[in-house]
Amino acid sequence: METKAIVIKRNVQIVGMLILFRFAVGVSGIFLQEISDDLQAVSNHVFKNNIAITFDFLTGMASVAIAILLFPIMKKYSNGLAIWLLAFSGIGFANMIGENISVYTLGKLSQEFTAKGSAETALYQTLARSKVNGYMISHFFGLIIHCIGFVAFYVLLFQKQLVPRLISIFALIALLLVVTNTFLQIFDLKSSMLMYLPNSILQILLGTWLIVKGLNFKTVPSV
Repeated sequence: METKAIVIKRNVQIVGMLILFRFAVGVSGIFLQEISDDLQAVSNHVFKNNIAITFDFLTGMASVAIAILLFPIMKKYSNGLAIWLLAFSGIGFANMIGENISVYTLGKLSQEFTAKGSAETALYQTLARSKVNGYMISHFFGLIIHCIGFVAFYVLLFQKQLVPRLISIFALIALLLVVTNTFLQIFDLKSSMLMYLPNSILQILLGTWLIVKGLNFKTVPSV
């Protein structure tokens, strides 16, 4: 019979694997996407966009799975933070579905546009812009929701020293940079995709650490 410590260790390793999986699939989906009000260009990438939607769905499921696996561990320290992460992961997943509905319908619109030729071009362009705007709003909102949710986990890592504090501090800084850059884009201010780089490094670092080292079980309270 497995002890609670073994179950926790295994779940933490699965969380690490899911973090790496989410990162790899999420990045792949971003490179596949063609989001534009240029319907001709979008129509040439409908298949790739549909794959990207599938990848995005998998990343959303991974985030929810991570929150579920972490819930009993985080609950030992803070019921509020555990619920916080789980709730925002669920909200983020729901937002992701809405985000990808915009991508899917944009693809359908582009196919209809190319089938009809240049007829009613202005109307189609207006509809395309509305789809793109809807996607961007949902996308930015989703990034902020993700950061708000996972700040609970990173704060707990820092407070209880479940991983080296340099990692948890780096995690909080990475989230701050993501939120900052997202707001800069929302308000059409100068931004840089490089501000997302620390978060990418974090996903690889933290995922690998949880698989190899796990959490500092000396600080894990018994139930």
